[in-house]
Amino acid sequence: MIIDANIYWLPDELFTDPVLQAKFIQAVNNGRDSKATVSTNADGSKKIVIEEPIGQSSLDYFQNDYLLEHQLQDMDEGRVDMAVLKLPGCQEWLDLDLCKVFNRAVAKHVQESKGRMVALATVPPYATAANLAELDYCIDELGQMGFNYQRIMRMVTWIVQPIENFSDMLQLRKSQSMSTIHQYQWNMVQSRTMRIYGAHMAVVRIR
Repeated sequence: MIIDANIYWLPDELFTDPVLQAKFIQAVNNGRDSKATVSTNADGSKKIVIEEPIGQSSLDYFQNDYLLEHQLQDMDEGRVDMAVLKLPGCQEWLDLDLCKVFNRAVAKHVQESKGRMVALATVPPYATAANLAELDYCIDELGQMGFNYQRIMRMVTWIVQPIENFSDMLQLRKSQSMSTIHQYQWNMVQSRTMRIYGAHMAVVRIR
């Protein structure tokens, strides 16, 4: 079996629901030196661009990239049997309420894939009771396989805090006999004016 463990997903409602879209845009705009904008493509579909730092495009989201039929077609063409879905780098801006919306939407997406997809949950990287309750709900009730966190950073010193926060969460999960695989990926992209550092972490339950 061939499994693609890194397929990006966003809910179509993020592009079609003005209320959800406005909450997402505001969340990004409340971040440190980040800004999100929405535009319309020639075919009428939407595009969301996140700048971090402001003035430099970091993430581009195209509405039709995340449609189930398009993803399944790409998987078939690539002879991929199963996909693991996660959010494409916007986790750092999502509060718990937005995480809940995204987690329930991806659960529906997975169900409609008829066994071709599984998903990783998204929760804020702090070991609060509410965040841990959402993580438990995603794994125990929604059937998600673990959780994922990814962010882009302009300063190396920003890396330390998310990892420390997740360390607390992992210790709590371990105490409840949750088997995990830890994966850290660090990437650096050199631009003409600055360096972008990326941190990615996935924790997956072994069933």
